[in-house]
Amino acid sequence: MSKIKSCLICSSKKNKHYADSGIHEYIQCAQCGLVYLKRMPSKEDIYKAYNGGFFKSFRRKITAPFRKLENLSGYEERVSDFKKRLNALSLYSPEFYKLHLLDIGCNKCFLLEAAVKLGFGNVSGVELVPELTIQFQKKYPQYKKQIYHSDFSKLDKQIGDKAFDVITAFDLVEHLTTPDLDFKNIHSLLKENGVFLFQTPNTDSREAQELKERWGALKAYEHYNLFSEKNIIQFGIRAGFSKIDIIDNKLLNNGDMMVLMTK
Repeated sequence: MSKIKSCLICSSKKNKHYADSGIHEYIQCAQCGLVYLKRMPSKEDIYKAYNGGFFKSFRRKITAPFRKLENLSGYEERVSDFKKRLNALSLYSPEFYKLHLLDIGCNKCFLLEAAVKLGFGNVSGVELVPELTIQFQKKYPQYKKQIYHSDFSKLDKQIGDKAFDVITAFDLVEHLTTPDLDFKNIHSLLKENGVFLFQTPNTDSREAQELKERWGALKAYEHYNLFSEKNIIQFGIRAGFSKIDIIDNKLLNNGDMMVLMTK
């Protein structure tokens, strides 16, 4: 296992114990308050945490072509939920549905489905597991070539910089192993004045404060950096964003926050 030696926001090496998660320990930067793993799990352990196993992957590949998007588990609830979250973009533009949107980690494309239903005329997605996106691509063949099955950090080489008006990432930021580099890549993919809308655990939340080591965001093999409202603003500015807004969203009752960063 490799040691994370300093805080990725302020580079401070001063920290204190925050919580234990199994055999792993979360520490908190004494200067900016970032919560992060003292030692990162090995790549093999991280892979095991995400890998659904051979049989699950095989089943998805076999059944995907025969299933409709609307029949997937959680479709109605998730699409409705994402529509409400995307409405936060009205803070950025009253005609946000006219913008080109990219969803990073689009999974089964429920957010993209929500965007289409809201009237977005141009949507794209990034998902490393191709079979998860089959139903969406089948339903919307016009977007088939706009679903990329590669690391989003390589998109600039495929389609160039400044390609999108809006980039979304829900339940992704805490999973990033190199968020400093990833935020800069996202910044470069946005057009001038474009926005990055994302949701991530909030260490300032009531849930984090009250539940402490029982807080659901403490998953050592999946969540590596946990931000507060204050230090996510510091982090966004460091990545090159000119404005960062913490969105007061009543939908979030699980200790998360929604953030809107403007290039």
